[in-house]
Amino acid sequence: MEKSAQEIRLLLVDSHEVVRTALRQLLAAEGFDIAGECASLRNALELIEQRAPDIVVMETQLPDGNPLQVCRDIRASYPSTRVLFLASSSDIMTRVYCILAGADGYVPKESGIENLASAIRAVASGNHILDRETLRWLREKAGTAAANSLITSVLSPQEQKILPLVAEGLTNKQIGELLGLSHKTVKNHLSSVFQKLRVSRRSQLAAIVAGVRA
Repeated sequence: MEKSAQEIRLLLVDSHEVVRTALRQLLAAEGFDIAGECASLRNALELIEQRAPDIVVMETQLPDGNPLQVCRDIRASYPSTRVLFLASSSDIMTRVYCILAGADGYVPKESGIENLASAIRAVASGNHILDRETLRWLREKAGTAAANSLITSVLSPQEQKILPLVAEGLTNKQIGELLGLSHKTVKNHLSSVFQKLRVSRRSQLAAIVAGVRA
């Protein structure tokens, strides 16, 4: 069941006070519970211990250590706490390293507040935020099995059933008839798939399926 914003406790970790202040105000206006904020990794670990946030929203560059290693530490010591990276760099390797470190997602700093809020809600519901380019890199460098495993972790069981049917060119109505779902339910699932895999067209979903099967 999807949590309401009020049920999602956030810890904001960014070395710039202006950024933290803006994030706190904007995310609080979206209804999220701001459990705390800090400028360092050391303080982040202390606040996680004290306040048990649901999600740590953390930049990828901090002055007192390696955020990727701290992400691994968080996932090992606090498995119920999720990590969403907010980064100024959008290069492919930064995204790959975030995912491989155990992060639940990656959002560029230039993203609008609506996109960030949407990513937070998705992560709080147990989903991952994964873009098509990162998935392709993992398939090419780490192998098809790794990419397929990542898709499995991102999509719900019902969404996993819908994805290959979309790739085969079936309409929402045809998919609904095959799976016993209403047109509206298929449409909602498909919207979720678009969001999670960061695509906007059905042809892009077909390309992802083709890449995983390759």
